[in-house]
Amino acid sequence: MPRSLARVRRSRDDGGRRFDRRVVTLPTRSRLFDDLVLYGGPARQTESSFHFLNRAAGKAWGAVRELLENWYASYPDETGDLRMRFRQDDPRQHVAAWWELYIYVLFERLGYAVEVHPAADGTHNKPDFCISKDGEVMYVECTVLFEDACESVPDGLAWLSRIRRVSGRWAQCGRSWPSAAHPSA
Repeated sequence: MPRSLARVRRSRDDGGRRFDRRVVTLPTRSRLFDDLVLYGGPARQTESSFHFLNRAAGKAWGAVRELLENWYASYPDETGDLRMRFRQDDPRQHVAAWWELYIYVLFERLGYAVEVHPAADGTHNKPDFCISKDGEVMYVECTVLFEDACESVPDGLAWLSRIRRVSGRWAQCGRSWPSAAHPSA
């Protein structure tokens, strides 16, 4: 966040500890996060990931919000669907929207032309993306698998079992699970 757009106030919590309260005054059109007084402290047990990110004070959390806002600024979300899902308390909606945004930015930065929710021949469903580069075209559907929901998804247990087998083989070889590509700001 540009420093000129935020004011910092020192405050004390109920226990007398000092923390920073930032009053953020950024434009709200097509933004993921709200303009509100930011405050520190760990995430509360009942606090959703979005609500924590939305209110967390500190340089690191500000950098996360700024990165996500920059990603979202390039995402064509005319209906506001991605923003709405990103802001949900339900982690299945929030994480899925984050993953869709991440994959969009990843392919965009890899030089692909990315079309969001294209019409696909032979179905009324719309995949998340149609990507193209050098004459090659591919549809992409972003999916997030939650371990606790695997039993309700027929292929879920098979995927989870495969991931555990592969990660177990990596561990036997003295390696850690490889990191995913990370699109930088």
